[in-house]
Amino acid sequence: MRSVHRRRRNLDGQGAEGDLRPRTASSVRFWMNIHQIELFLEVAKAGSMSGAAALSSLAQADVSRKIGRLEDELGTRLFHRNGRGVVLTQEGEAFKRHAETVCSAIAVARAEIREMQMVPSGEVVIGLPPTVASFLSVPLVEAFQARFPNVSLAIVEGFSGFVLEWLEAGRLDVAVLYHSPSMSAHLGDELKTERLYLFGAAGSSSCPQPGAVVSGNDVVKLPLILPRRGHGLRSLLDSVFNLKGLEMPVYFEVDSLAVMQNMAMAGLGYTILPYAAMHDFVVDGRLSMWALREPEVSRRLVVASSRKRPGSAASRELTVIVRRLVGQLCDGPGRTRR
Repeated sequence: MRSVHRRRRNLDGQGAEGDLRPRTASSVRFWMNIHQIELFLEVAKAGSMSGAAALSSLAQADVSRKIGRLEDELGTRLFHRNGRGVVLTQEGEAFKRHAETVCSAIAVARAEIREMQMVPSGEVVIGLPPTVASFLSVPLVEAFQARFPNVSLAIVEGFSGFVLEWLEAGRLDVAVLYHSPSMSAHLGDELKTERLYLFGAAGSSSCPQPGAVVSGNDVVKLPLILPRRGHGLRSLLDSVFNLKGLEMPVYFEVDSLAVMQNMAMAGLGYTILPYAAMHDFVVDGRLSMWALREPEVSRRLVVASSRKRPGSAASRELTVIVRRLVGQLCDGPGRTRR
């Protein structure tokens, strides 16, 4: 009497060679992945496990094991095994049609992602305080569009406190702002330390000759045009002058850079701002400028990236462009903008 021995499945779920019993999905431990699907198509194309092994640079045993796992997950045989190789079952033919569709879609997606990496698109949003926007916006847009013609650059202008809030809320990709004591020490990288100067209408008789130095004692005697209390610039000036025992008599409180510039040019008073924000008006002779002494006033300009928005090649390059342009455009008096 012949004895019949059932062969147990090995540990990876594949039956022993010649075991054609159907497999059920209930016992599956493995999850289908794109590599298994691609390998399945290679086996179907080659007509044998050994042929697919040669195409995929895998050992034949590895190919057999991976196909066995795929069959386990689907709960059916995909190939008839014979001495000459393999032939698709009816279920294998059906799966092949879907596998080709999936792999085709994946190939299109891969190509699209590669193209996006090569030619970035979409939108990048940067926040700038008014004094920075006044000199940086136009050259920044020109440089960025030359580098990324398919990416839209959105510029949002606001005081540094608002720019910081927008950055932390994830509304901006990149921010340029003035550092303040309330900021985290780890937020942003320093771009430049800007010195502040006194500006007034050309031909003003209340100050020494343009280009001369004005002391803090003389500044507090002038009609000043400055932002309201709470503005970063106003807080900085109040703090620095108070340390010298000086109180700034502000005649006009204005929270608009353009209005401050126009009022100064109209001879209504004097304002204190970085040179870069007033460069054009000084060069064309509409404003005069004086250096401050006792106290000298400066502030740090920083650039920061959002931690709540995914970084992109375009946003990273934007910070590089900002660094380069700030270095060129924030030069002090006596140096030519490049």
